[in-house]
Amino acid sequence: MRFGCVLLVMLFSCMAVDLSGQQTPDRLREFQFRAVQLNQSDWIHWGDRPGQYSSWTSHSNRLIPVYSWGLSLDSVQNENSIYRDAEKLKRLYGGLVAETLNDGSNYMDQTDVFFLQKQAWKAGKKNVILVVFDGMDWQTTQAASIYKNKKVLYESGRGKGLGFLDYGVAQNQSDFGFCVTAPHSGDAKFNVDAQVLTELNSERIGGYSMQLGGATPWSKQVDPSYLIGKRKDVPHAYTDSAASATSLNTGIKTFNGSINIDPTGQQVETLAHQMQKAGYAIGVVSSVSISHATPSCVYAHNVSRDDYQDLTRDLLGLPSISHREDPLLGVDVLIGCGWGQNQDDDRANQGVNYVPGNKYLTANDLSKIDVRQGGKYVVAERTPGQSGTTILSEATAEAIRSGKRLFGYFGVAEGEAHLPFQTADGNFDPTPGVKKRATYQSADIFENPTLADMSMAALEVLQENEKGFFLMVEAGDVDWANHNNNIDDSIGAVFSGDDAFQKIVKWVEAESNWNETCLILTADHGHFMVLDDPTVLTGQRKPIDAAAFEQLLAEKREAEAKAAAEKLAAEKLAANQAAVDAGGFYDDFTDKSSDFRKALRGEWTYLENAATCVADPELYKKYNNHGPIIRWPCEFTDGTIEFEFKPQGVQKLVVTLNESGHVFRMVLTDQKTSRIFGWSQPSQDSRPEVLIKQGMPLVSSFDQKWSKGKIVFKNKKATVSIGGYSTRLNHELIARKKSEFTISFASGELALRHVRITPTAKVKVPSPQK
Repeated sequence: MRFGCVLLVMLFSCMAVDLSGQQTPDRLREFQFRAVQLNQSDWIHWGDRPGQYSSWTSHSNRLIPVYSWGLSLDSVQNENSIYRDAEKLKRLYGGLVAETLNDGSNYMDQTDVFFLQKQAWKAGKKNVILVVFDGMDWQTTQAASIYKNKKVLYESGRGKGLGFLDYGVAQNQSDFGFCVTAPHSGDAKFNVDAQVLTELNSERIGGYSMQLGGATPWSKQVDPSYLIGKRKDVPHAYTDSAASATSLNTGIKTFNGSINIDPTGQQVETLAHQMQKAGYAIGVVSSVSISHATPSCVYAHNVSRDDYQDLTRDLLGLPSISHREDPLLGVDVLIGCGWGQNQDDDRANQGVNYVPGNKYLTANDLSKIDVRQGGKYVVAERTPGQSGTTILSEATAEAIRSGKRLFGYFGVAEGEAHLPFQTADGNFDPTPGVKKRATYQSADIFENPTLADMSMAALEVLQENEKGFFLMVEAGDVDWANHNNNIDDSIGAVFSGDDAFQKIVKWVEAESNWNETCLILTADHGHFMVLDDPTVLTGQRKPIDAAAFEQLLAEKREAEAKAAAEKLAAEKLAANQAAVDAGGFYDDFTDKSSDFRKALRGEWTYLENAATCVADPELYKKYNNHGPIIRWPCEFTDGTIEFEFKPQGVQKLVVTLNESGHVFRMVLTDQKTSRIFGWSQPSQDSRPEVLIKQGMPLVSSFDQKWSKGKIVFKNKKATVSIGGYSTRLNHELIARKKSEFTISFASGELALRHVRITPTAKVKVPSPQK
């Protein structure tokens, strides 16, 4: 009954409210929810395993669509494809890659986007605009078109039914093609502090096999596993957003994770750098963090895409790890997210110069750029209680009036650094995916502008430059949705990016024209969604009804619980055998009597694999204020002790290792006197040394709940963990031999289970004393 109630609540959340206040089912949300819960689907799957809803959550090596306005793609595709030219491929990849040269290829390369834009600029284009739908492949655009139009409008080619699919086609103002996104190589090793590349991944290299991956984005693949790097005989790496965005902005292939650093470790100039030197304005807009890979690659340099604070410094013209003495000039407009994303320590990713606080922009750097502090940027940032659209609009007007630059900083307050995700139905209530589900407050919607708002603000400021500008706009939430195998969020992200595109082209029509402005819309890479039955997105078919879903989910959970129990039992058996093989033991209290356990000073009961005793005040007095105790003989110097305990009303818990007298003791009390002691000599001949006396938990903090204890001895060091508390010790006495382990307590009731001792080296277990 409880399961049914939970299910009804979750299914009720799959309902939308129309303007009349009536509940209407959100079918896509409902069907995705069921597919995610079952990890089964006959209408959509992610990865190379049909029928399994999710088997892959990363990128792929699929061919990616490219749409253009104001320029032609003819010079780089069909008979002009670089993949028909061996010499050009050698220069591109640093050598001729297996199965990549093909005389029948019609596709371009991602680096061609850079050269097309540069050629257009050199030929007289005043404005160059690049729109990147991060993570959007041809299959994603088709799914969005089907959902929007409630029918399948195309099964190949450019497609129709979305703004960027339809705009300019009838007037022959637009061109369409597709490109290879493969990097030069896979991941690399580097030193972020020295900004030095140390090693490239030579096992994973770039390239594209038309025979395995398909001649077009809509081709059926001979081997789908090839596109996600599973073919060892053709190990073509799939790109990340950094390597691909570097290709779009510099015209080179590089390693995954690189921000405009080539495979030799050298910084590479971007088109934005070149245009800025010639007097053009530069703008960067993103629906995700300001220094994520795609926006950073417009302008920054770094061996690591994760060095966010330094990447932001490059974008804003501040000294950075890559430009310490001679910083870059900075872009004229930077609008994106990251507001409210604080992290105390990220030195593992961002290097020793990481400043605690906002993960992407330090408070000091924000102050330096602010015009109110003498900086170059009018700053608009998310402000509680105020409209994000209004704040950005007012800052835009001020930047234009004063002739200053514009910086916009927004995003959700909790979770990740991005604008609120829109679902396919236009609401901001993201559907559960395979990894996580975002949730938003009403303030997250009100206090943030949209990507379309951001794009228009950038255009208004950039057009003040009479020479012209370069602008990159990123719809980054497509990628985040696809990583989450979330088709509902993915379609919603395409729609919000399409809204931005339509605002941009309206600006071109009103303020410019396609003779002086060119625009390329593409993606940096694809994922691996396969739409098996489009009729589900049209609304013509329900993939599974509620009753069948409930039955299948119950069966799935029962099978999972059984498998988990069997796995746990096998793991415990293996761990217990390992302990015995090493000369230790495992006691799960299944036996009331044991040839190695002794329980004293009370009535110990054994039930459900646990030993329990209630302290008797009279016995406590009889044994000179010593409570119930359990002893196990053991013999080791280095090893691990593990146990679980549940106290109730216990005033003192004592864990002891003995030899001839006490060696090591942990005492948890309820009077802030918890301690760890050690003896360097037999306890009857010496007083203990206090090893830890502050910060330890009270025994009452574990009351009525099972908690784990673990002590690891190694030479002179020990690690003590009890519940959520952990400490490390280093003392000569820890290296003493131990021959008995005991647990005792005073007052109340104590339950014990899963007691295990595993010596590091195999030793002989002594016979118990009778």
